[in-house]
Amino acid sequence: MYRHGVKAKRNLVILSVLLLGALLASACRPVTAPPAGTAPELDAATSAKVDALVEAQMKELGVPGVAVGIVKDGALVYAKGFGVTHRDGGMPVTPATFFQLASIAKTFTSTAILQLVEQGKVELDAPVTKYLPYFALADGREGEITVRHLLTHTSGLPDNSWTDMSPYLEARDDEMALEDHVRSAREVSLLFDPGTKFEYTSFGYDVLGDIVAKVSGQPFEEYVAEHVFTPLGMDHSTLLLGDVDPKALAMPHIPGADGQVVASDIFPYTRSYAPDNTLYSNVEDMAAYAIATMRRGAAGQPVVLAPESYDAAWQIYTASAFPPPENNYGLGWMLGERGGEQVVGHGGVAIGYNSFLTMLPAESTAFIVMTNFNDLEEYVMPAFLMRDGLLDIVLGPSTQE
Repeated sequence: MYRHGVKAKRNLVILSVLLLGALLASACRPVTAPPAGTAPELDAATSAKVDALVEAQMKELGVPGVAVGIVKDGALVYAKGFGVTHRDGGMPVTPATFFQLASIAKTFTSTAILQLVEQGKVELDAPVTKYLPYFALADGREGEITVRHLLTHTSGLPDNSWTDMSPYLEARDDEMALEDHVRSAREVSLLFDPGTKFEYTSFGYDVLGDIVAKVSGQPFEEYVAEHVFTPLGMDHSTLLLGDVDPKALAMPHIPGADGQVVASDIFPYTRSYAPDNTLYSNVEDMAAYAIATMRRGAAGQPVVLAPESYDAAWQIYTASAFPPPENNYGLGWMLGERGGEQVVGHGGVAIGYNSFLTMLPAESTAFIVMTNFNDLEEYVMPAFLMRDGLLDIVLGPSTQE
């Protein structure tokens, strides 16, 4: 299934060599602060509490690097990096450092689909086979799955395997990678009747990404760059690893055999998973995304979706398996409530990475946490833990159970 493994392995080796060279060339990188008074800032007391929380969690969990952004009243008021990109002499993490944000990519896939819905090119309740005639399942039930089922994780499709490392060890970096991955559905059967329950499936989002590619006539990554990243001013974000400057990339870390944190031998990248996983961005770009998304094109913000599309995306379709406050799911977004206010966001988990984007649109407040460590076996997710603490610091303790 993955025919281009040698090329992909070579590319990942080159990436590692370039990164190592950068690390050895300089122990630190100067960061130029904006002139005083040019941007709003979080008050000193709150900022100190945020610093203390992040530093304590990093020490407790052994996280090498973290980047945090906080948006209040529609402006980025806190943007800071902690630690290093690589535990063995890495560069200092800054708000410009790239992290892989994993499943936060799903919000961009949803946006792309909803753009095509607005243009009348995709129907949410049409079967997937209308757009991908080659999509087929082992049990012959492919015609029962709609675009909406995929967006809401109610399709019945299985997830991509968390334990199978072959997609990364034999990584694809060619334009056919996504279609071939979708064609592999012929080897699986539905887990349940579509529309009857929630079962998280990244594979379903890969199918959505292939719909975007076929309907638009562009490779998925190119479509998102042109129609989402560029309009929102996310000039440094990409879905392609080859576009990322190795010197600015935080590398993934996991627990080693002795319990110590080590850099992962496996880099979690393949174009087969682009629509569900391979988002590379930084605090600065994700803050721009959060601000524009919360304002939905109002107040001079760029427009990528009509307000009605956000209404549809942020409507609760199903309860999910995620903890509060985002314990429901819409169209590509994790949804919930905190203190009576709607919470919209998404988490991201990949080998050696954990991230979270949380927004409270009514308050124009957002939290961005990026880390280059997780423990999949023990389910230690530092960004999730830090995010909960940040909410309490900035918004006050929640009264929710």
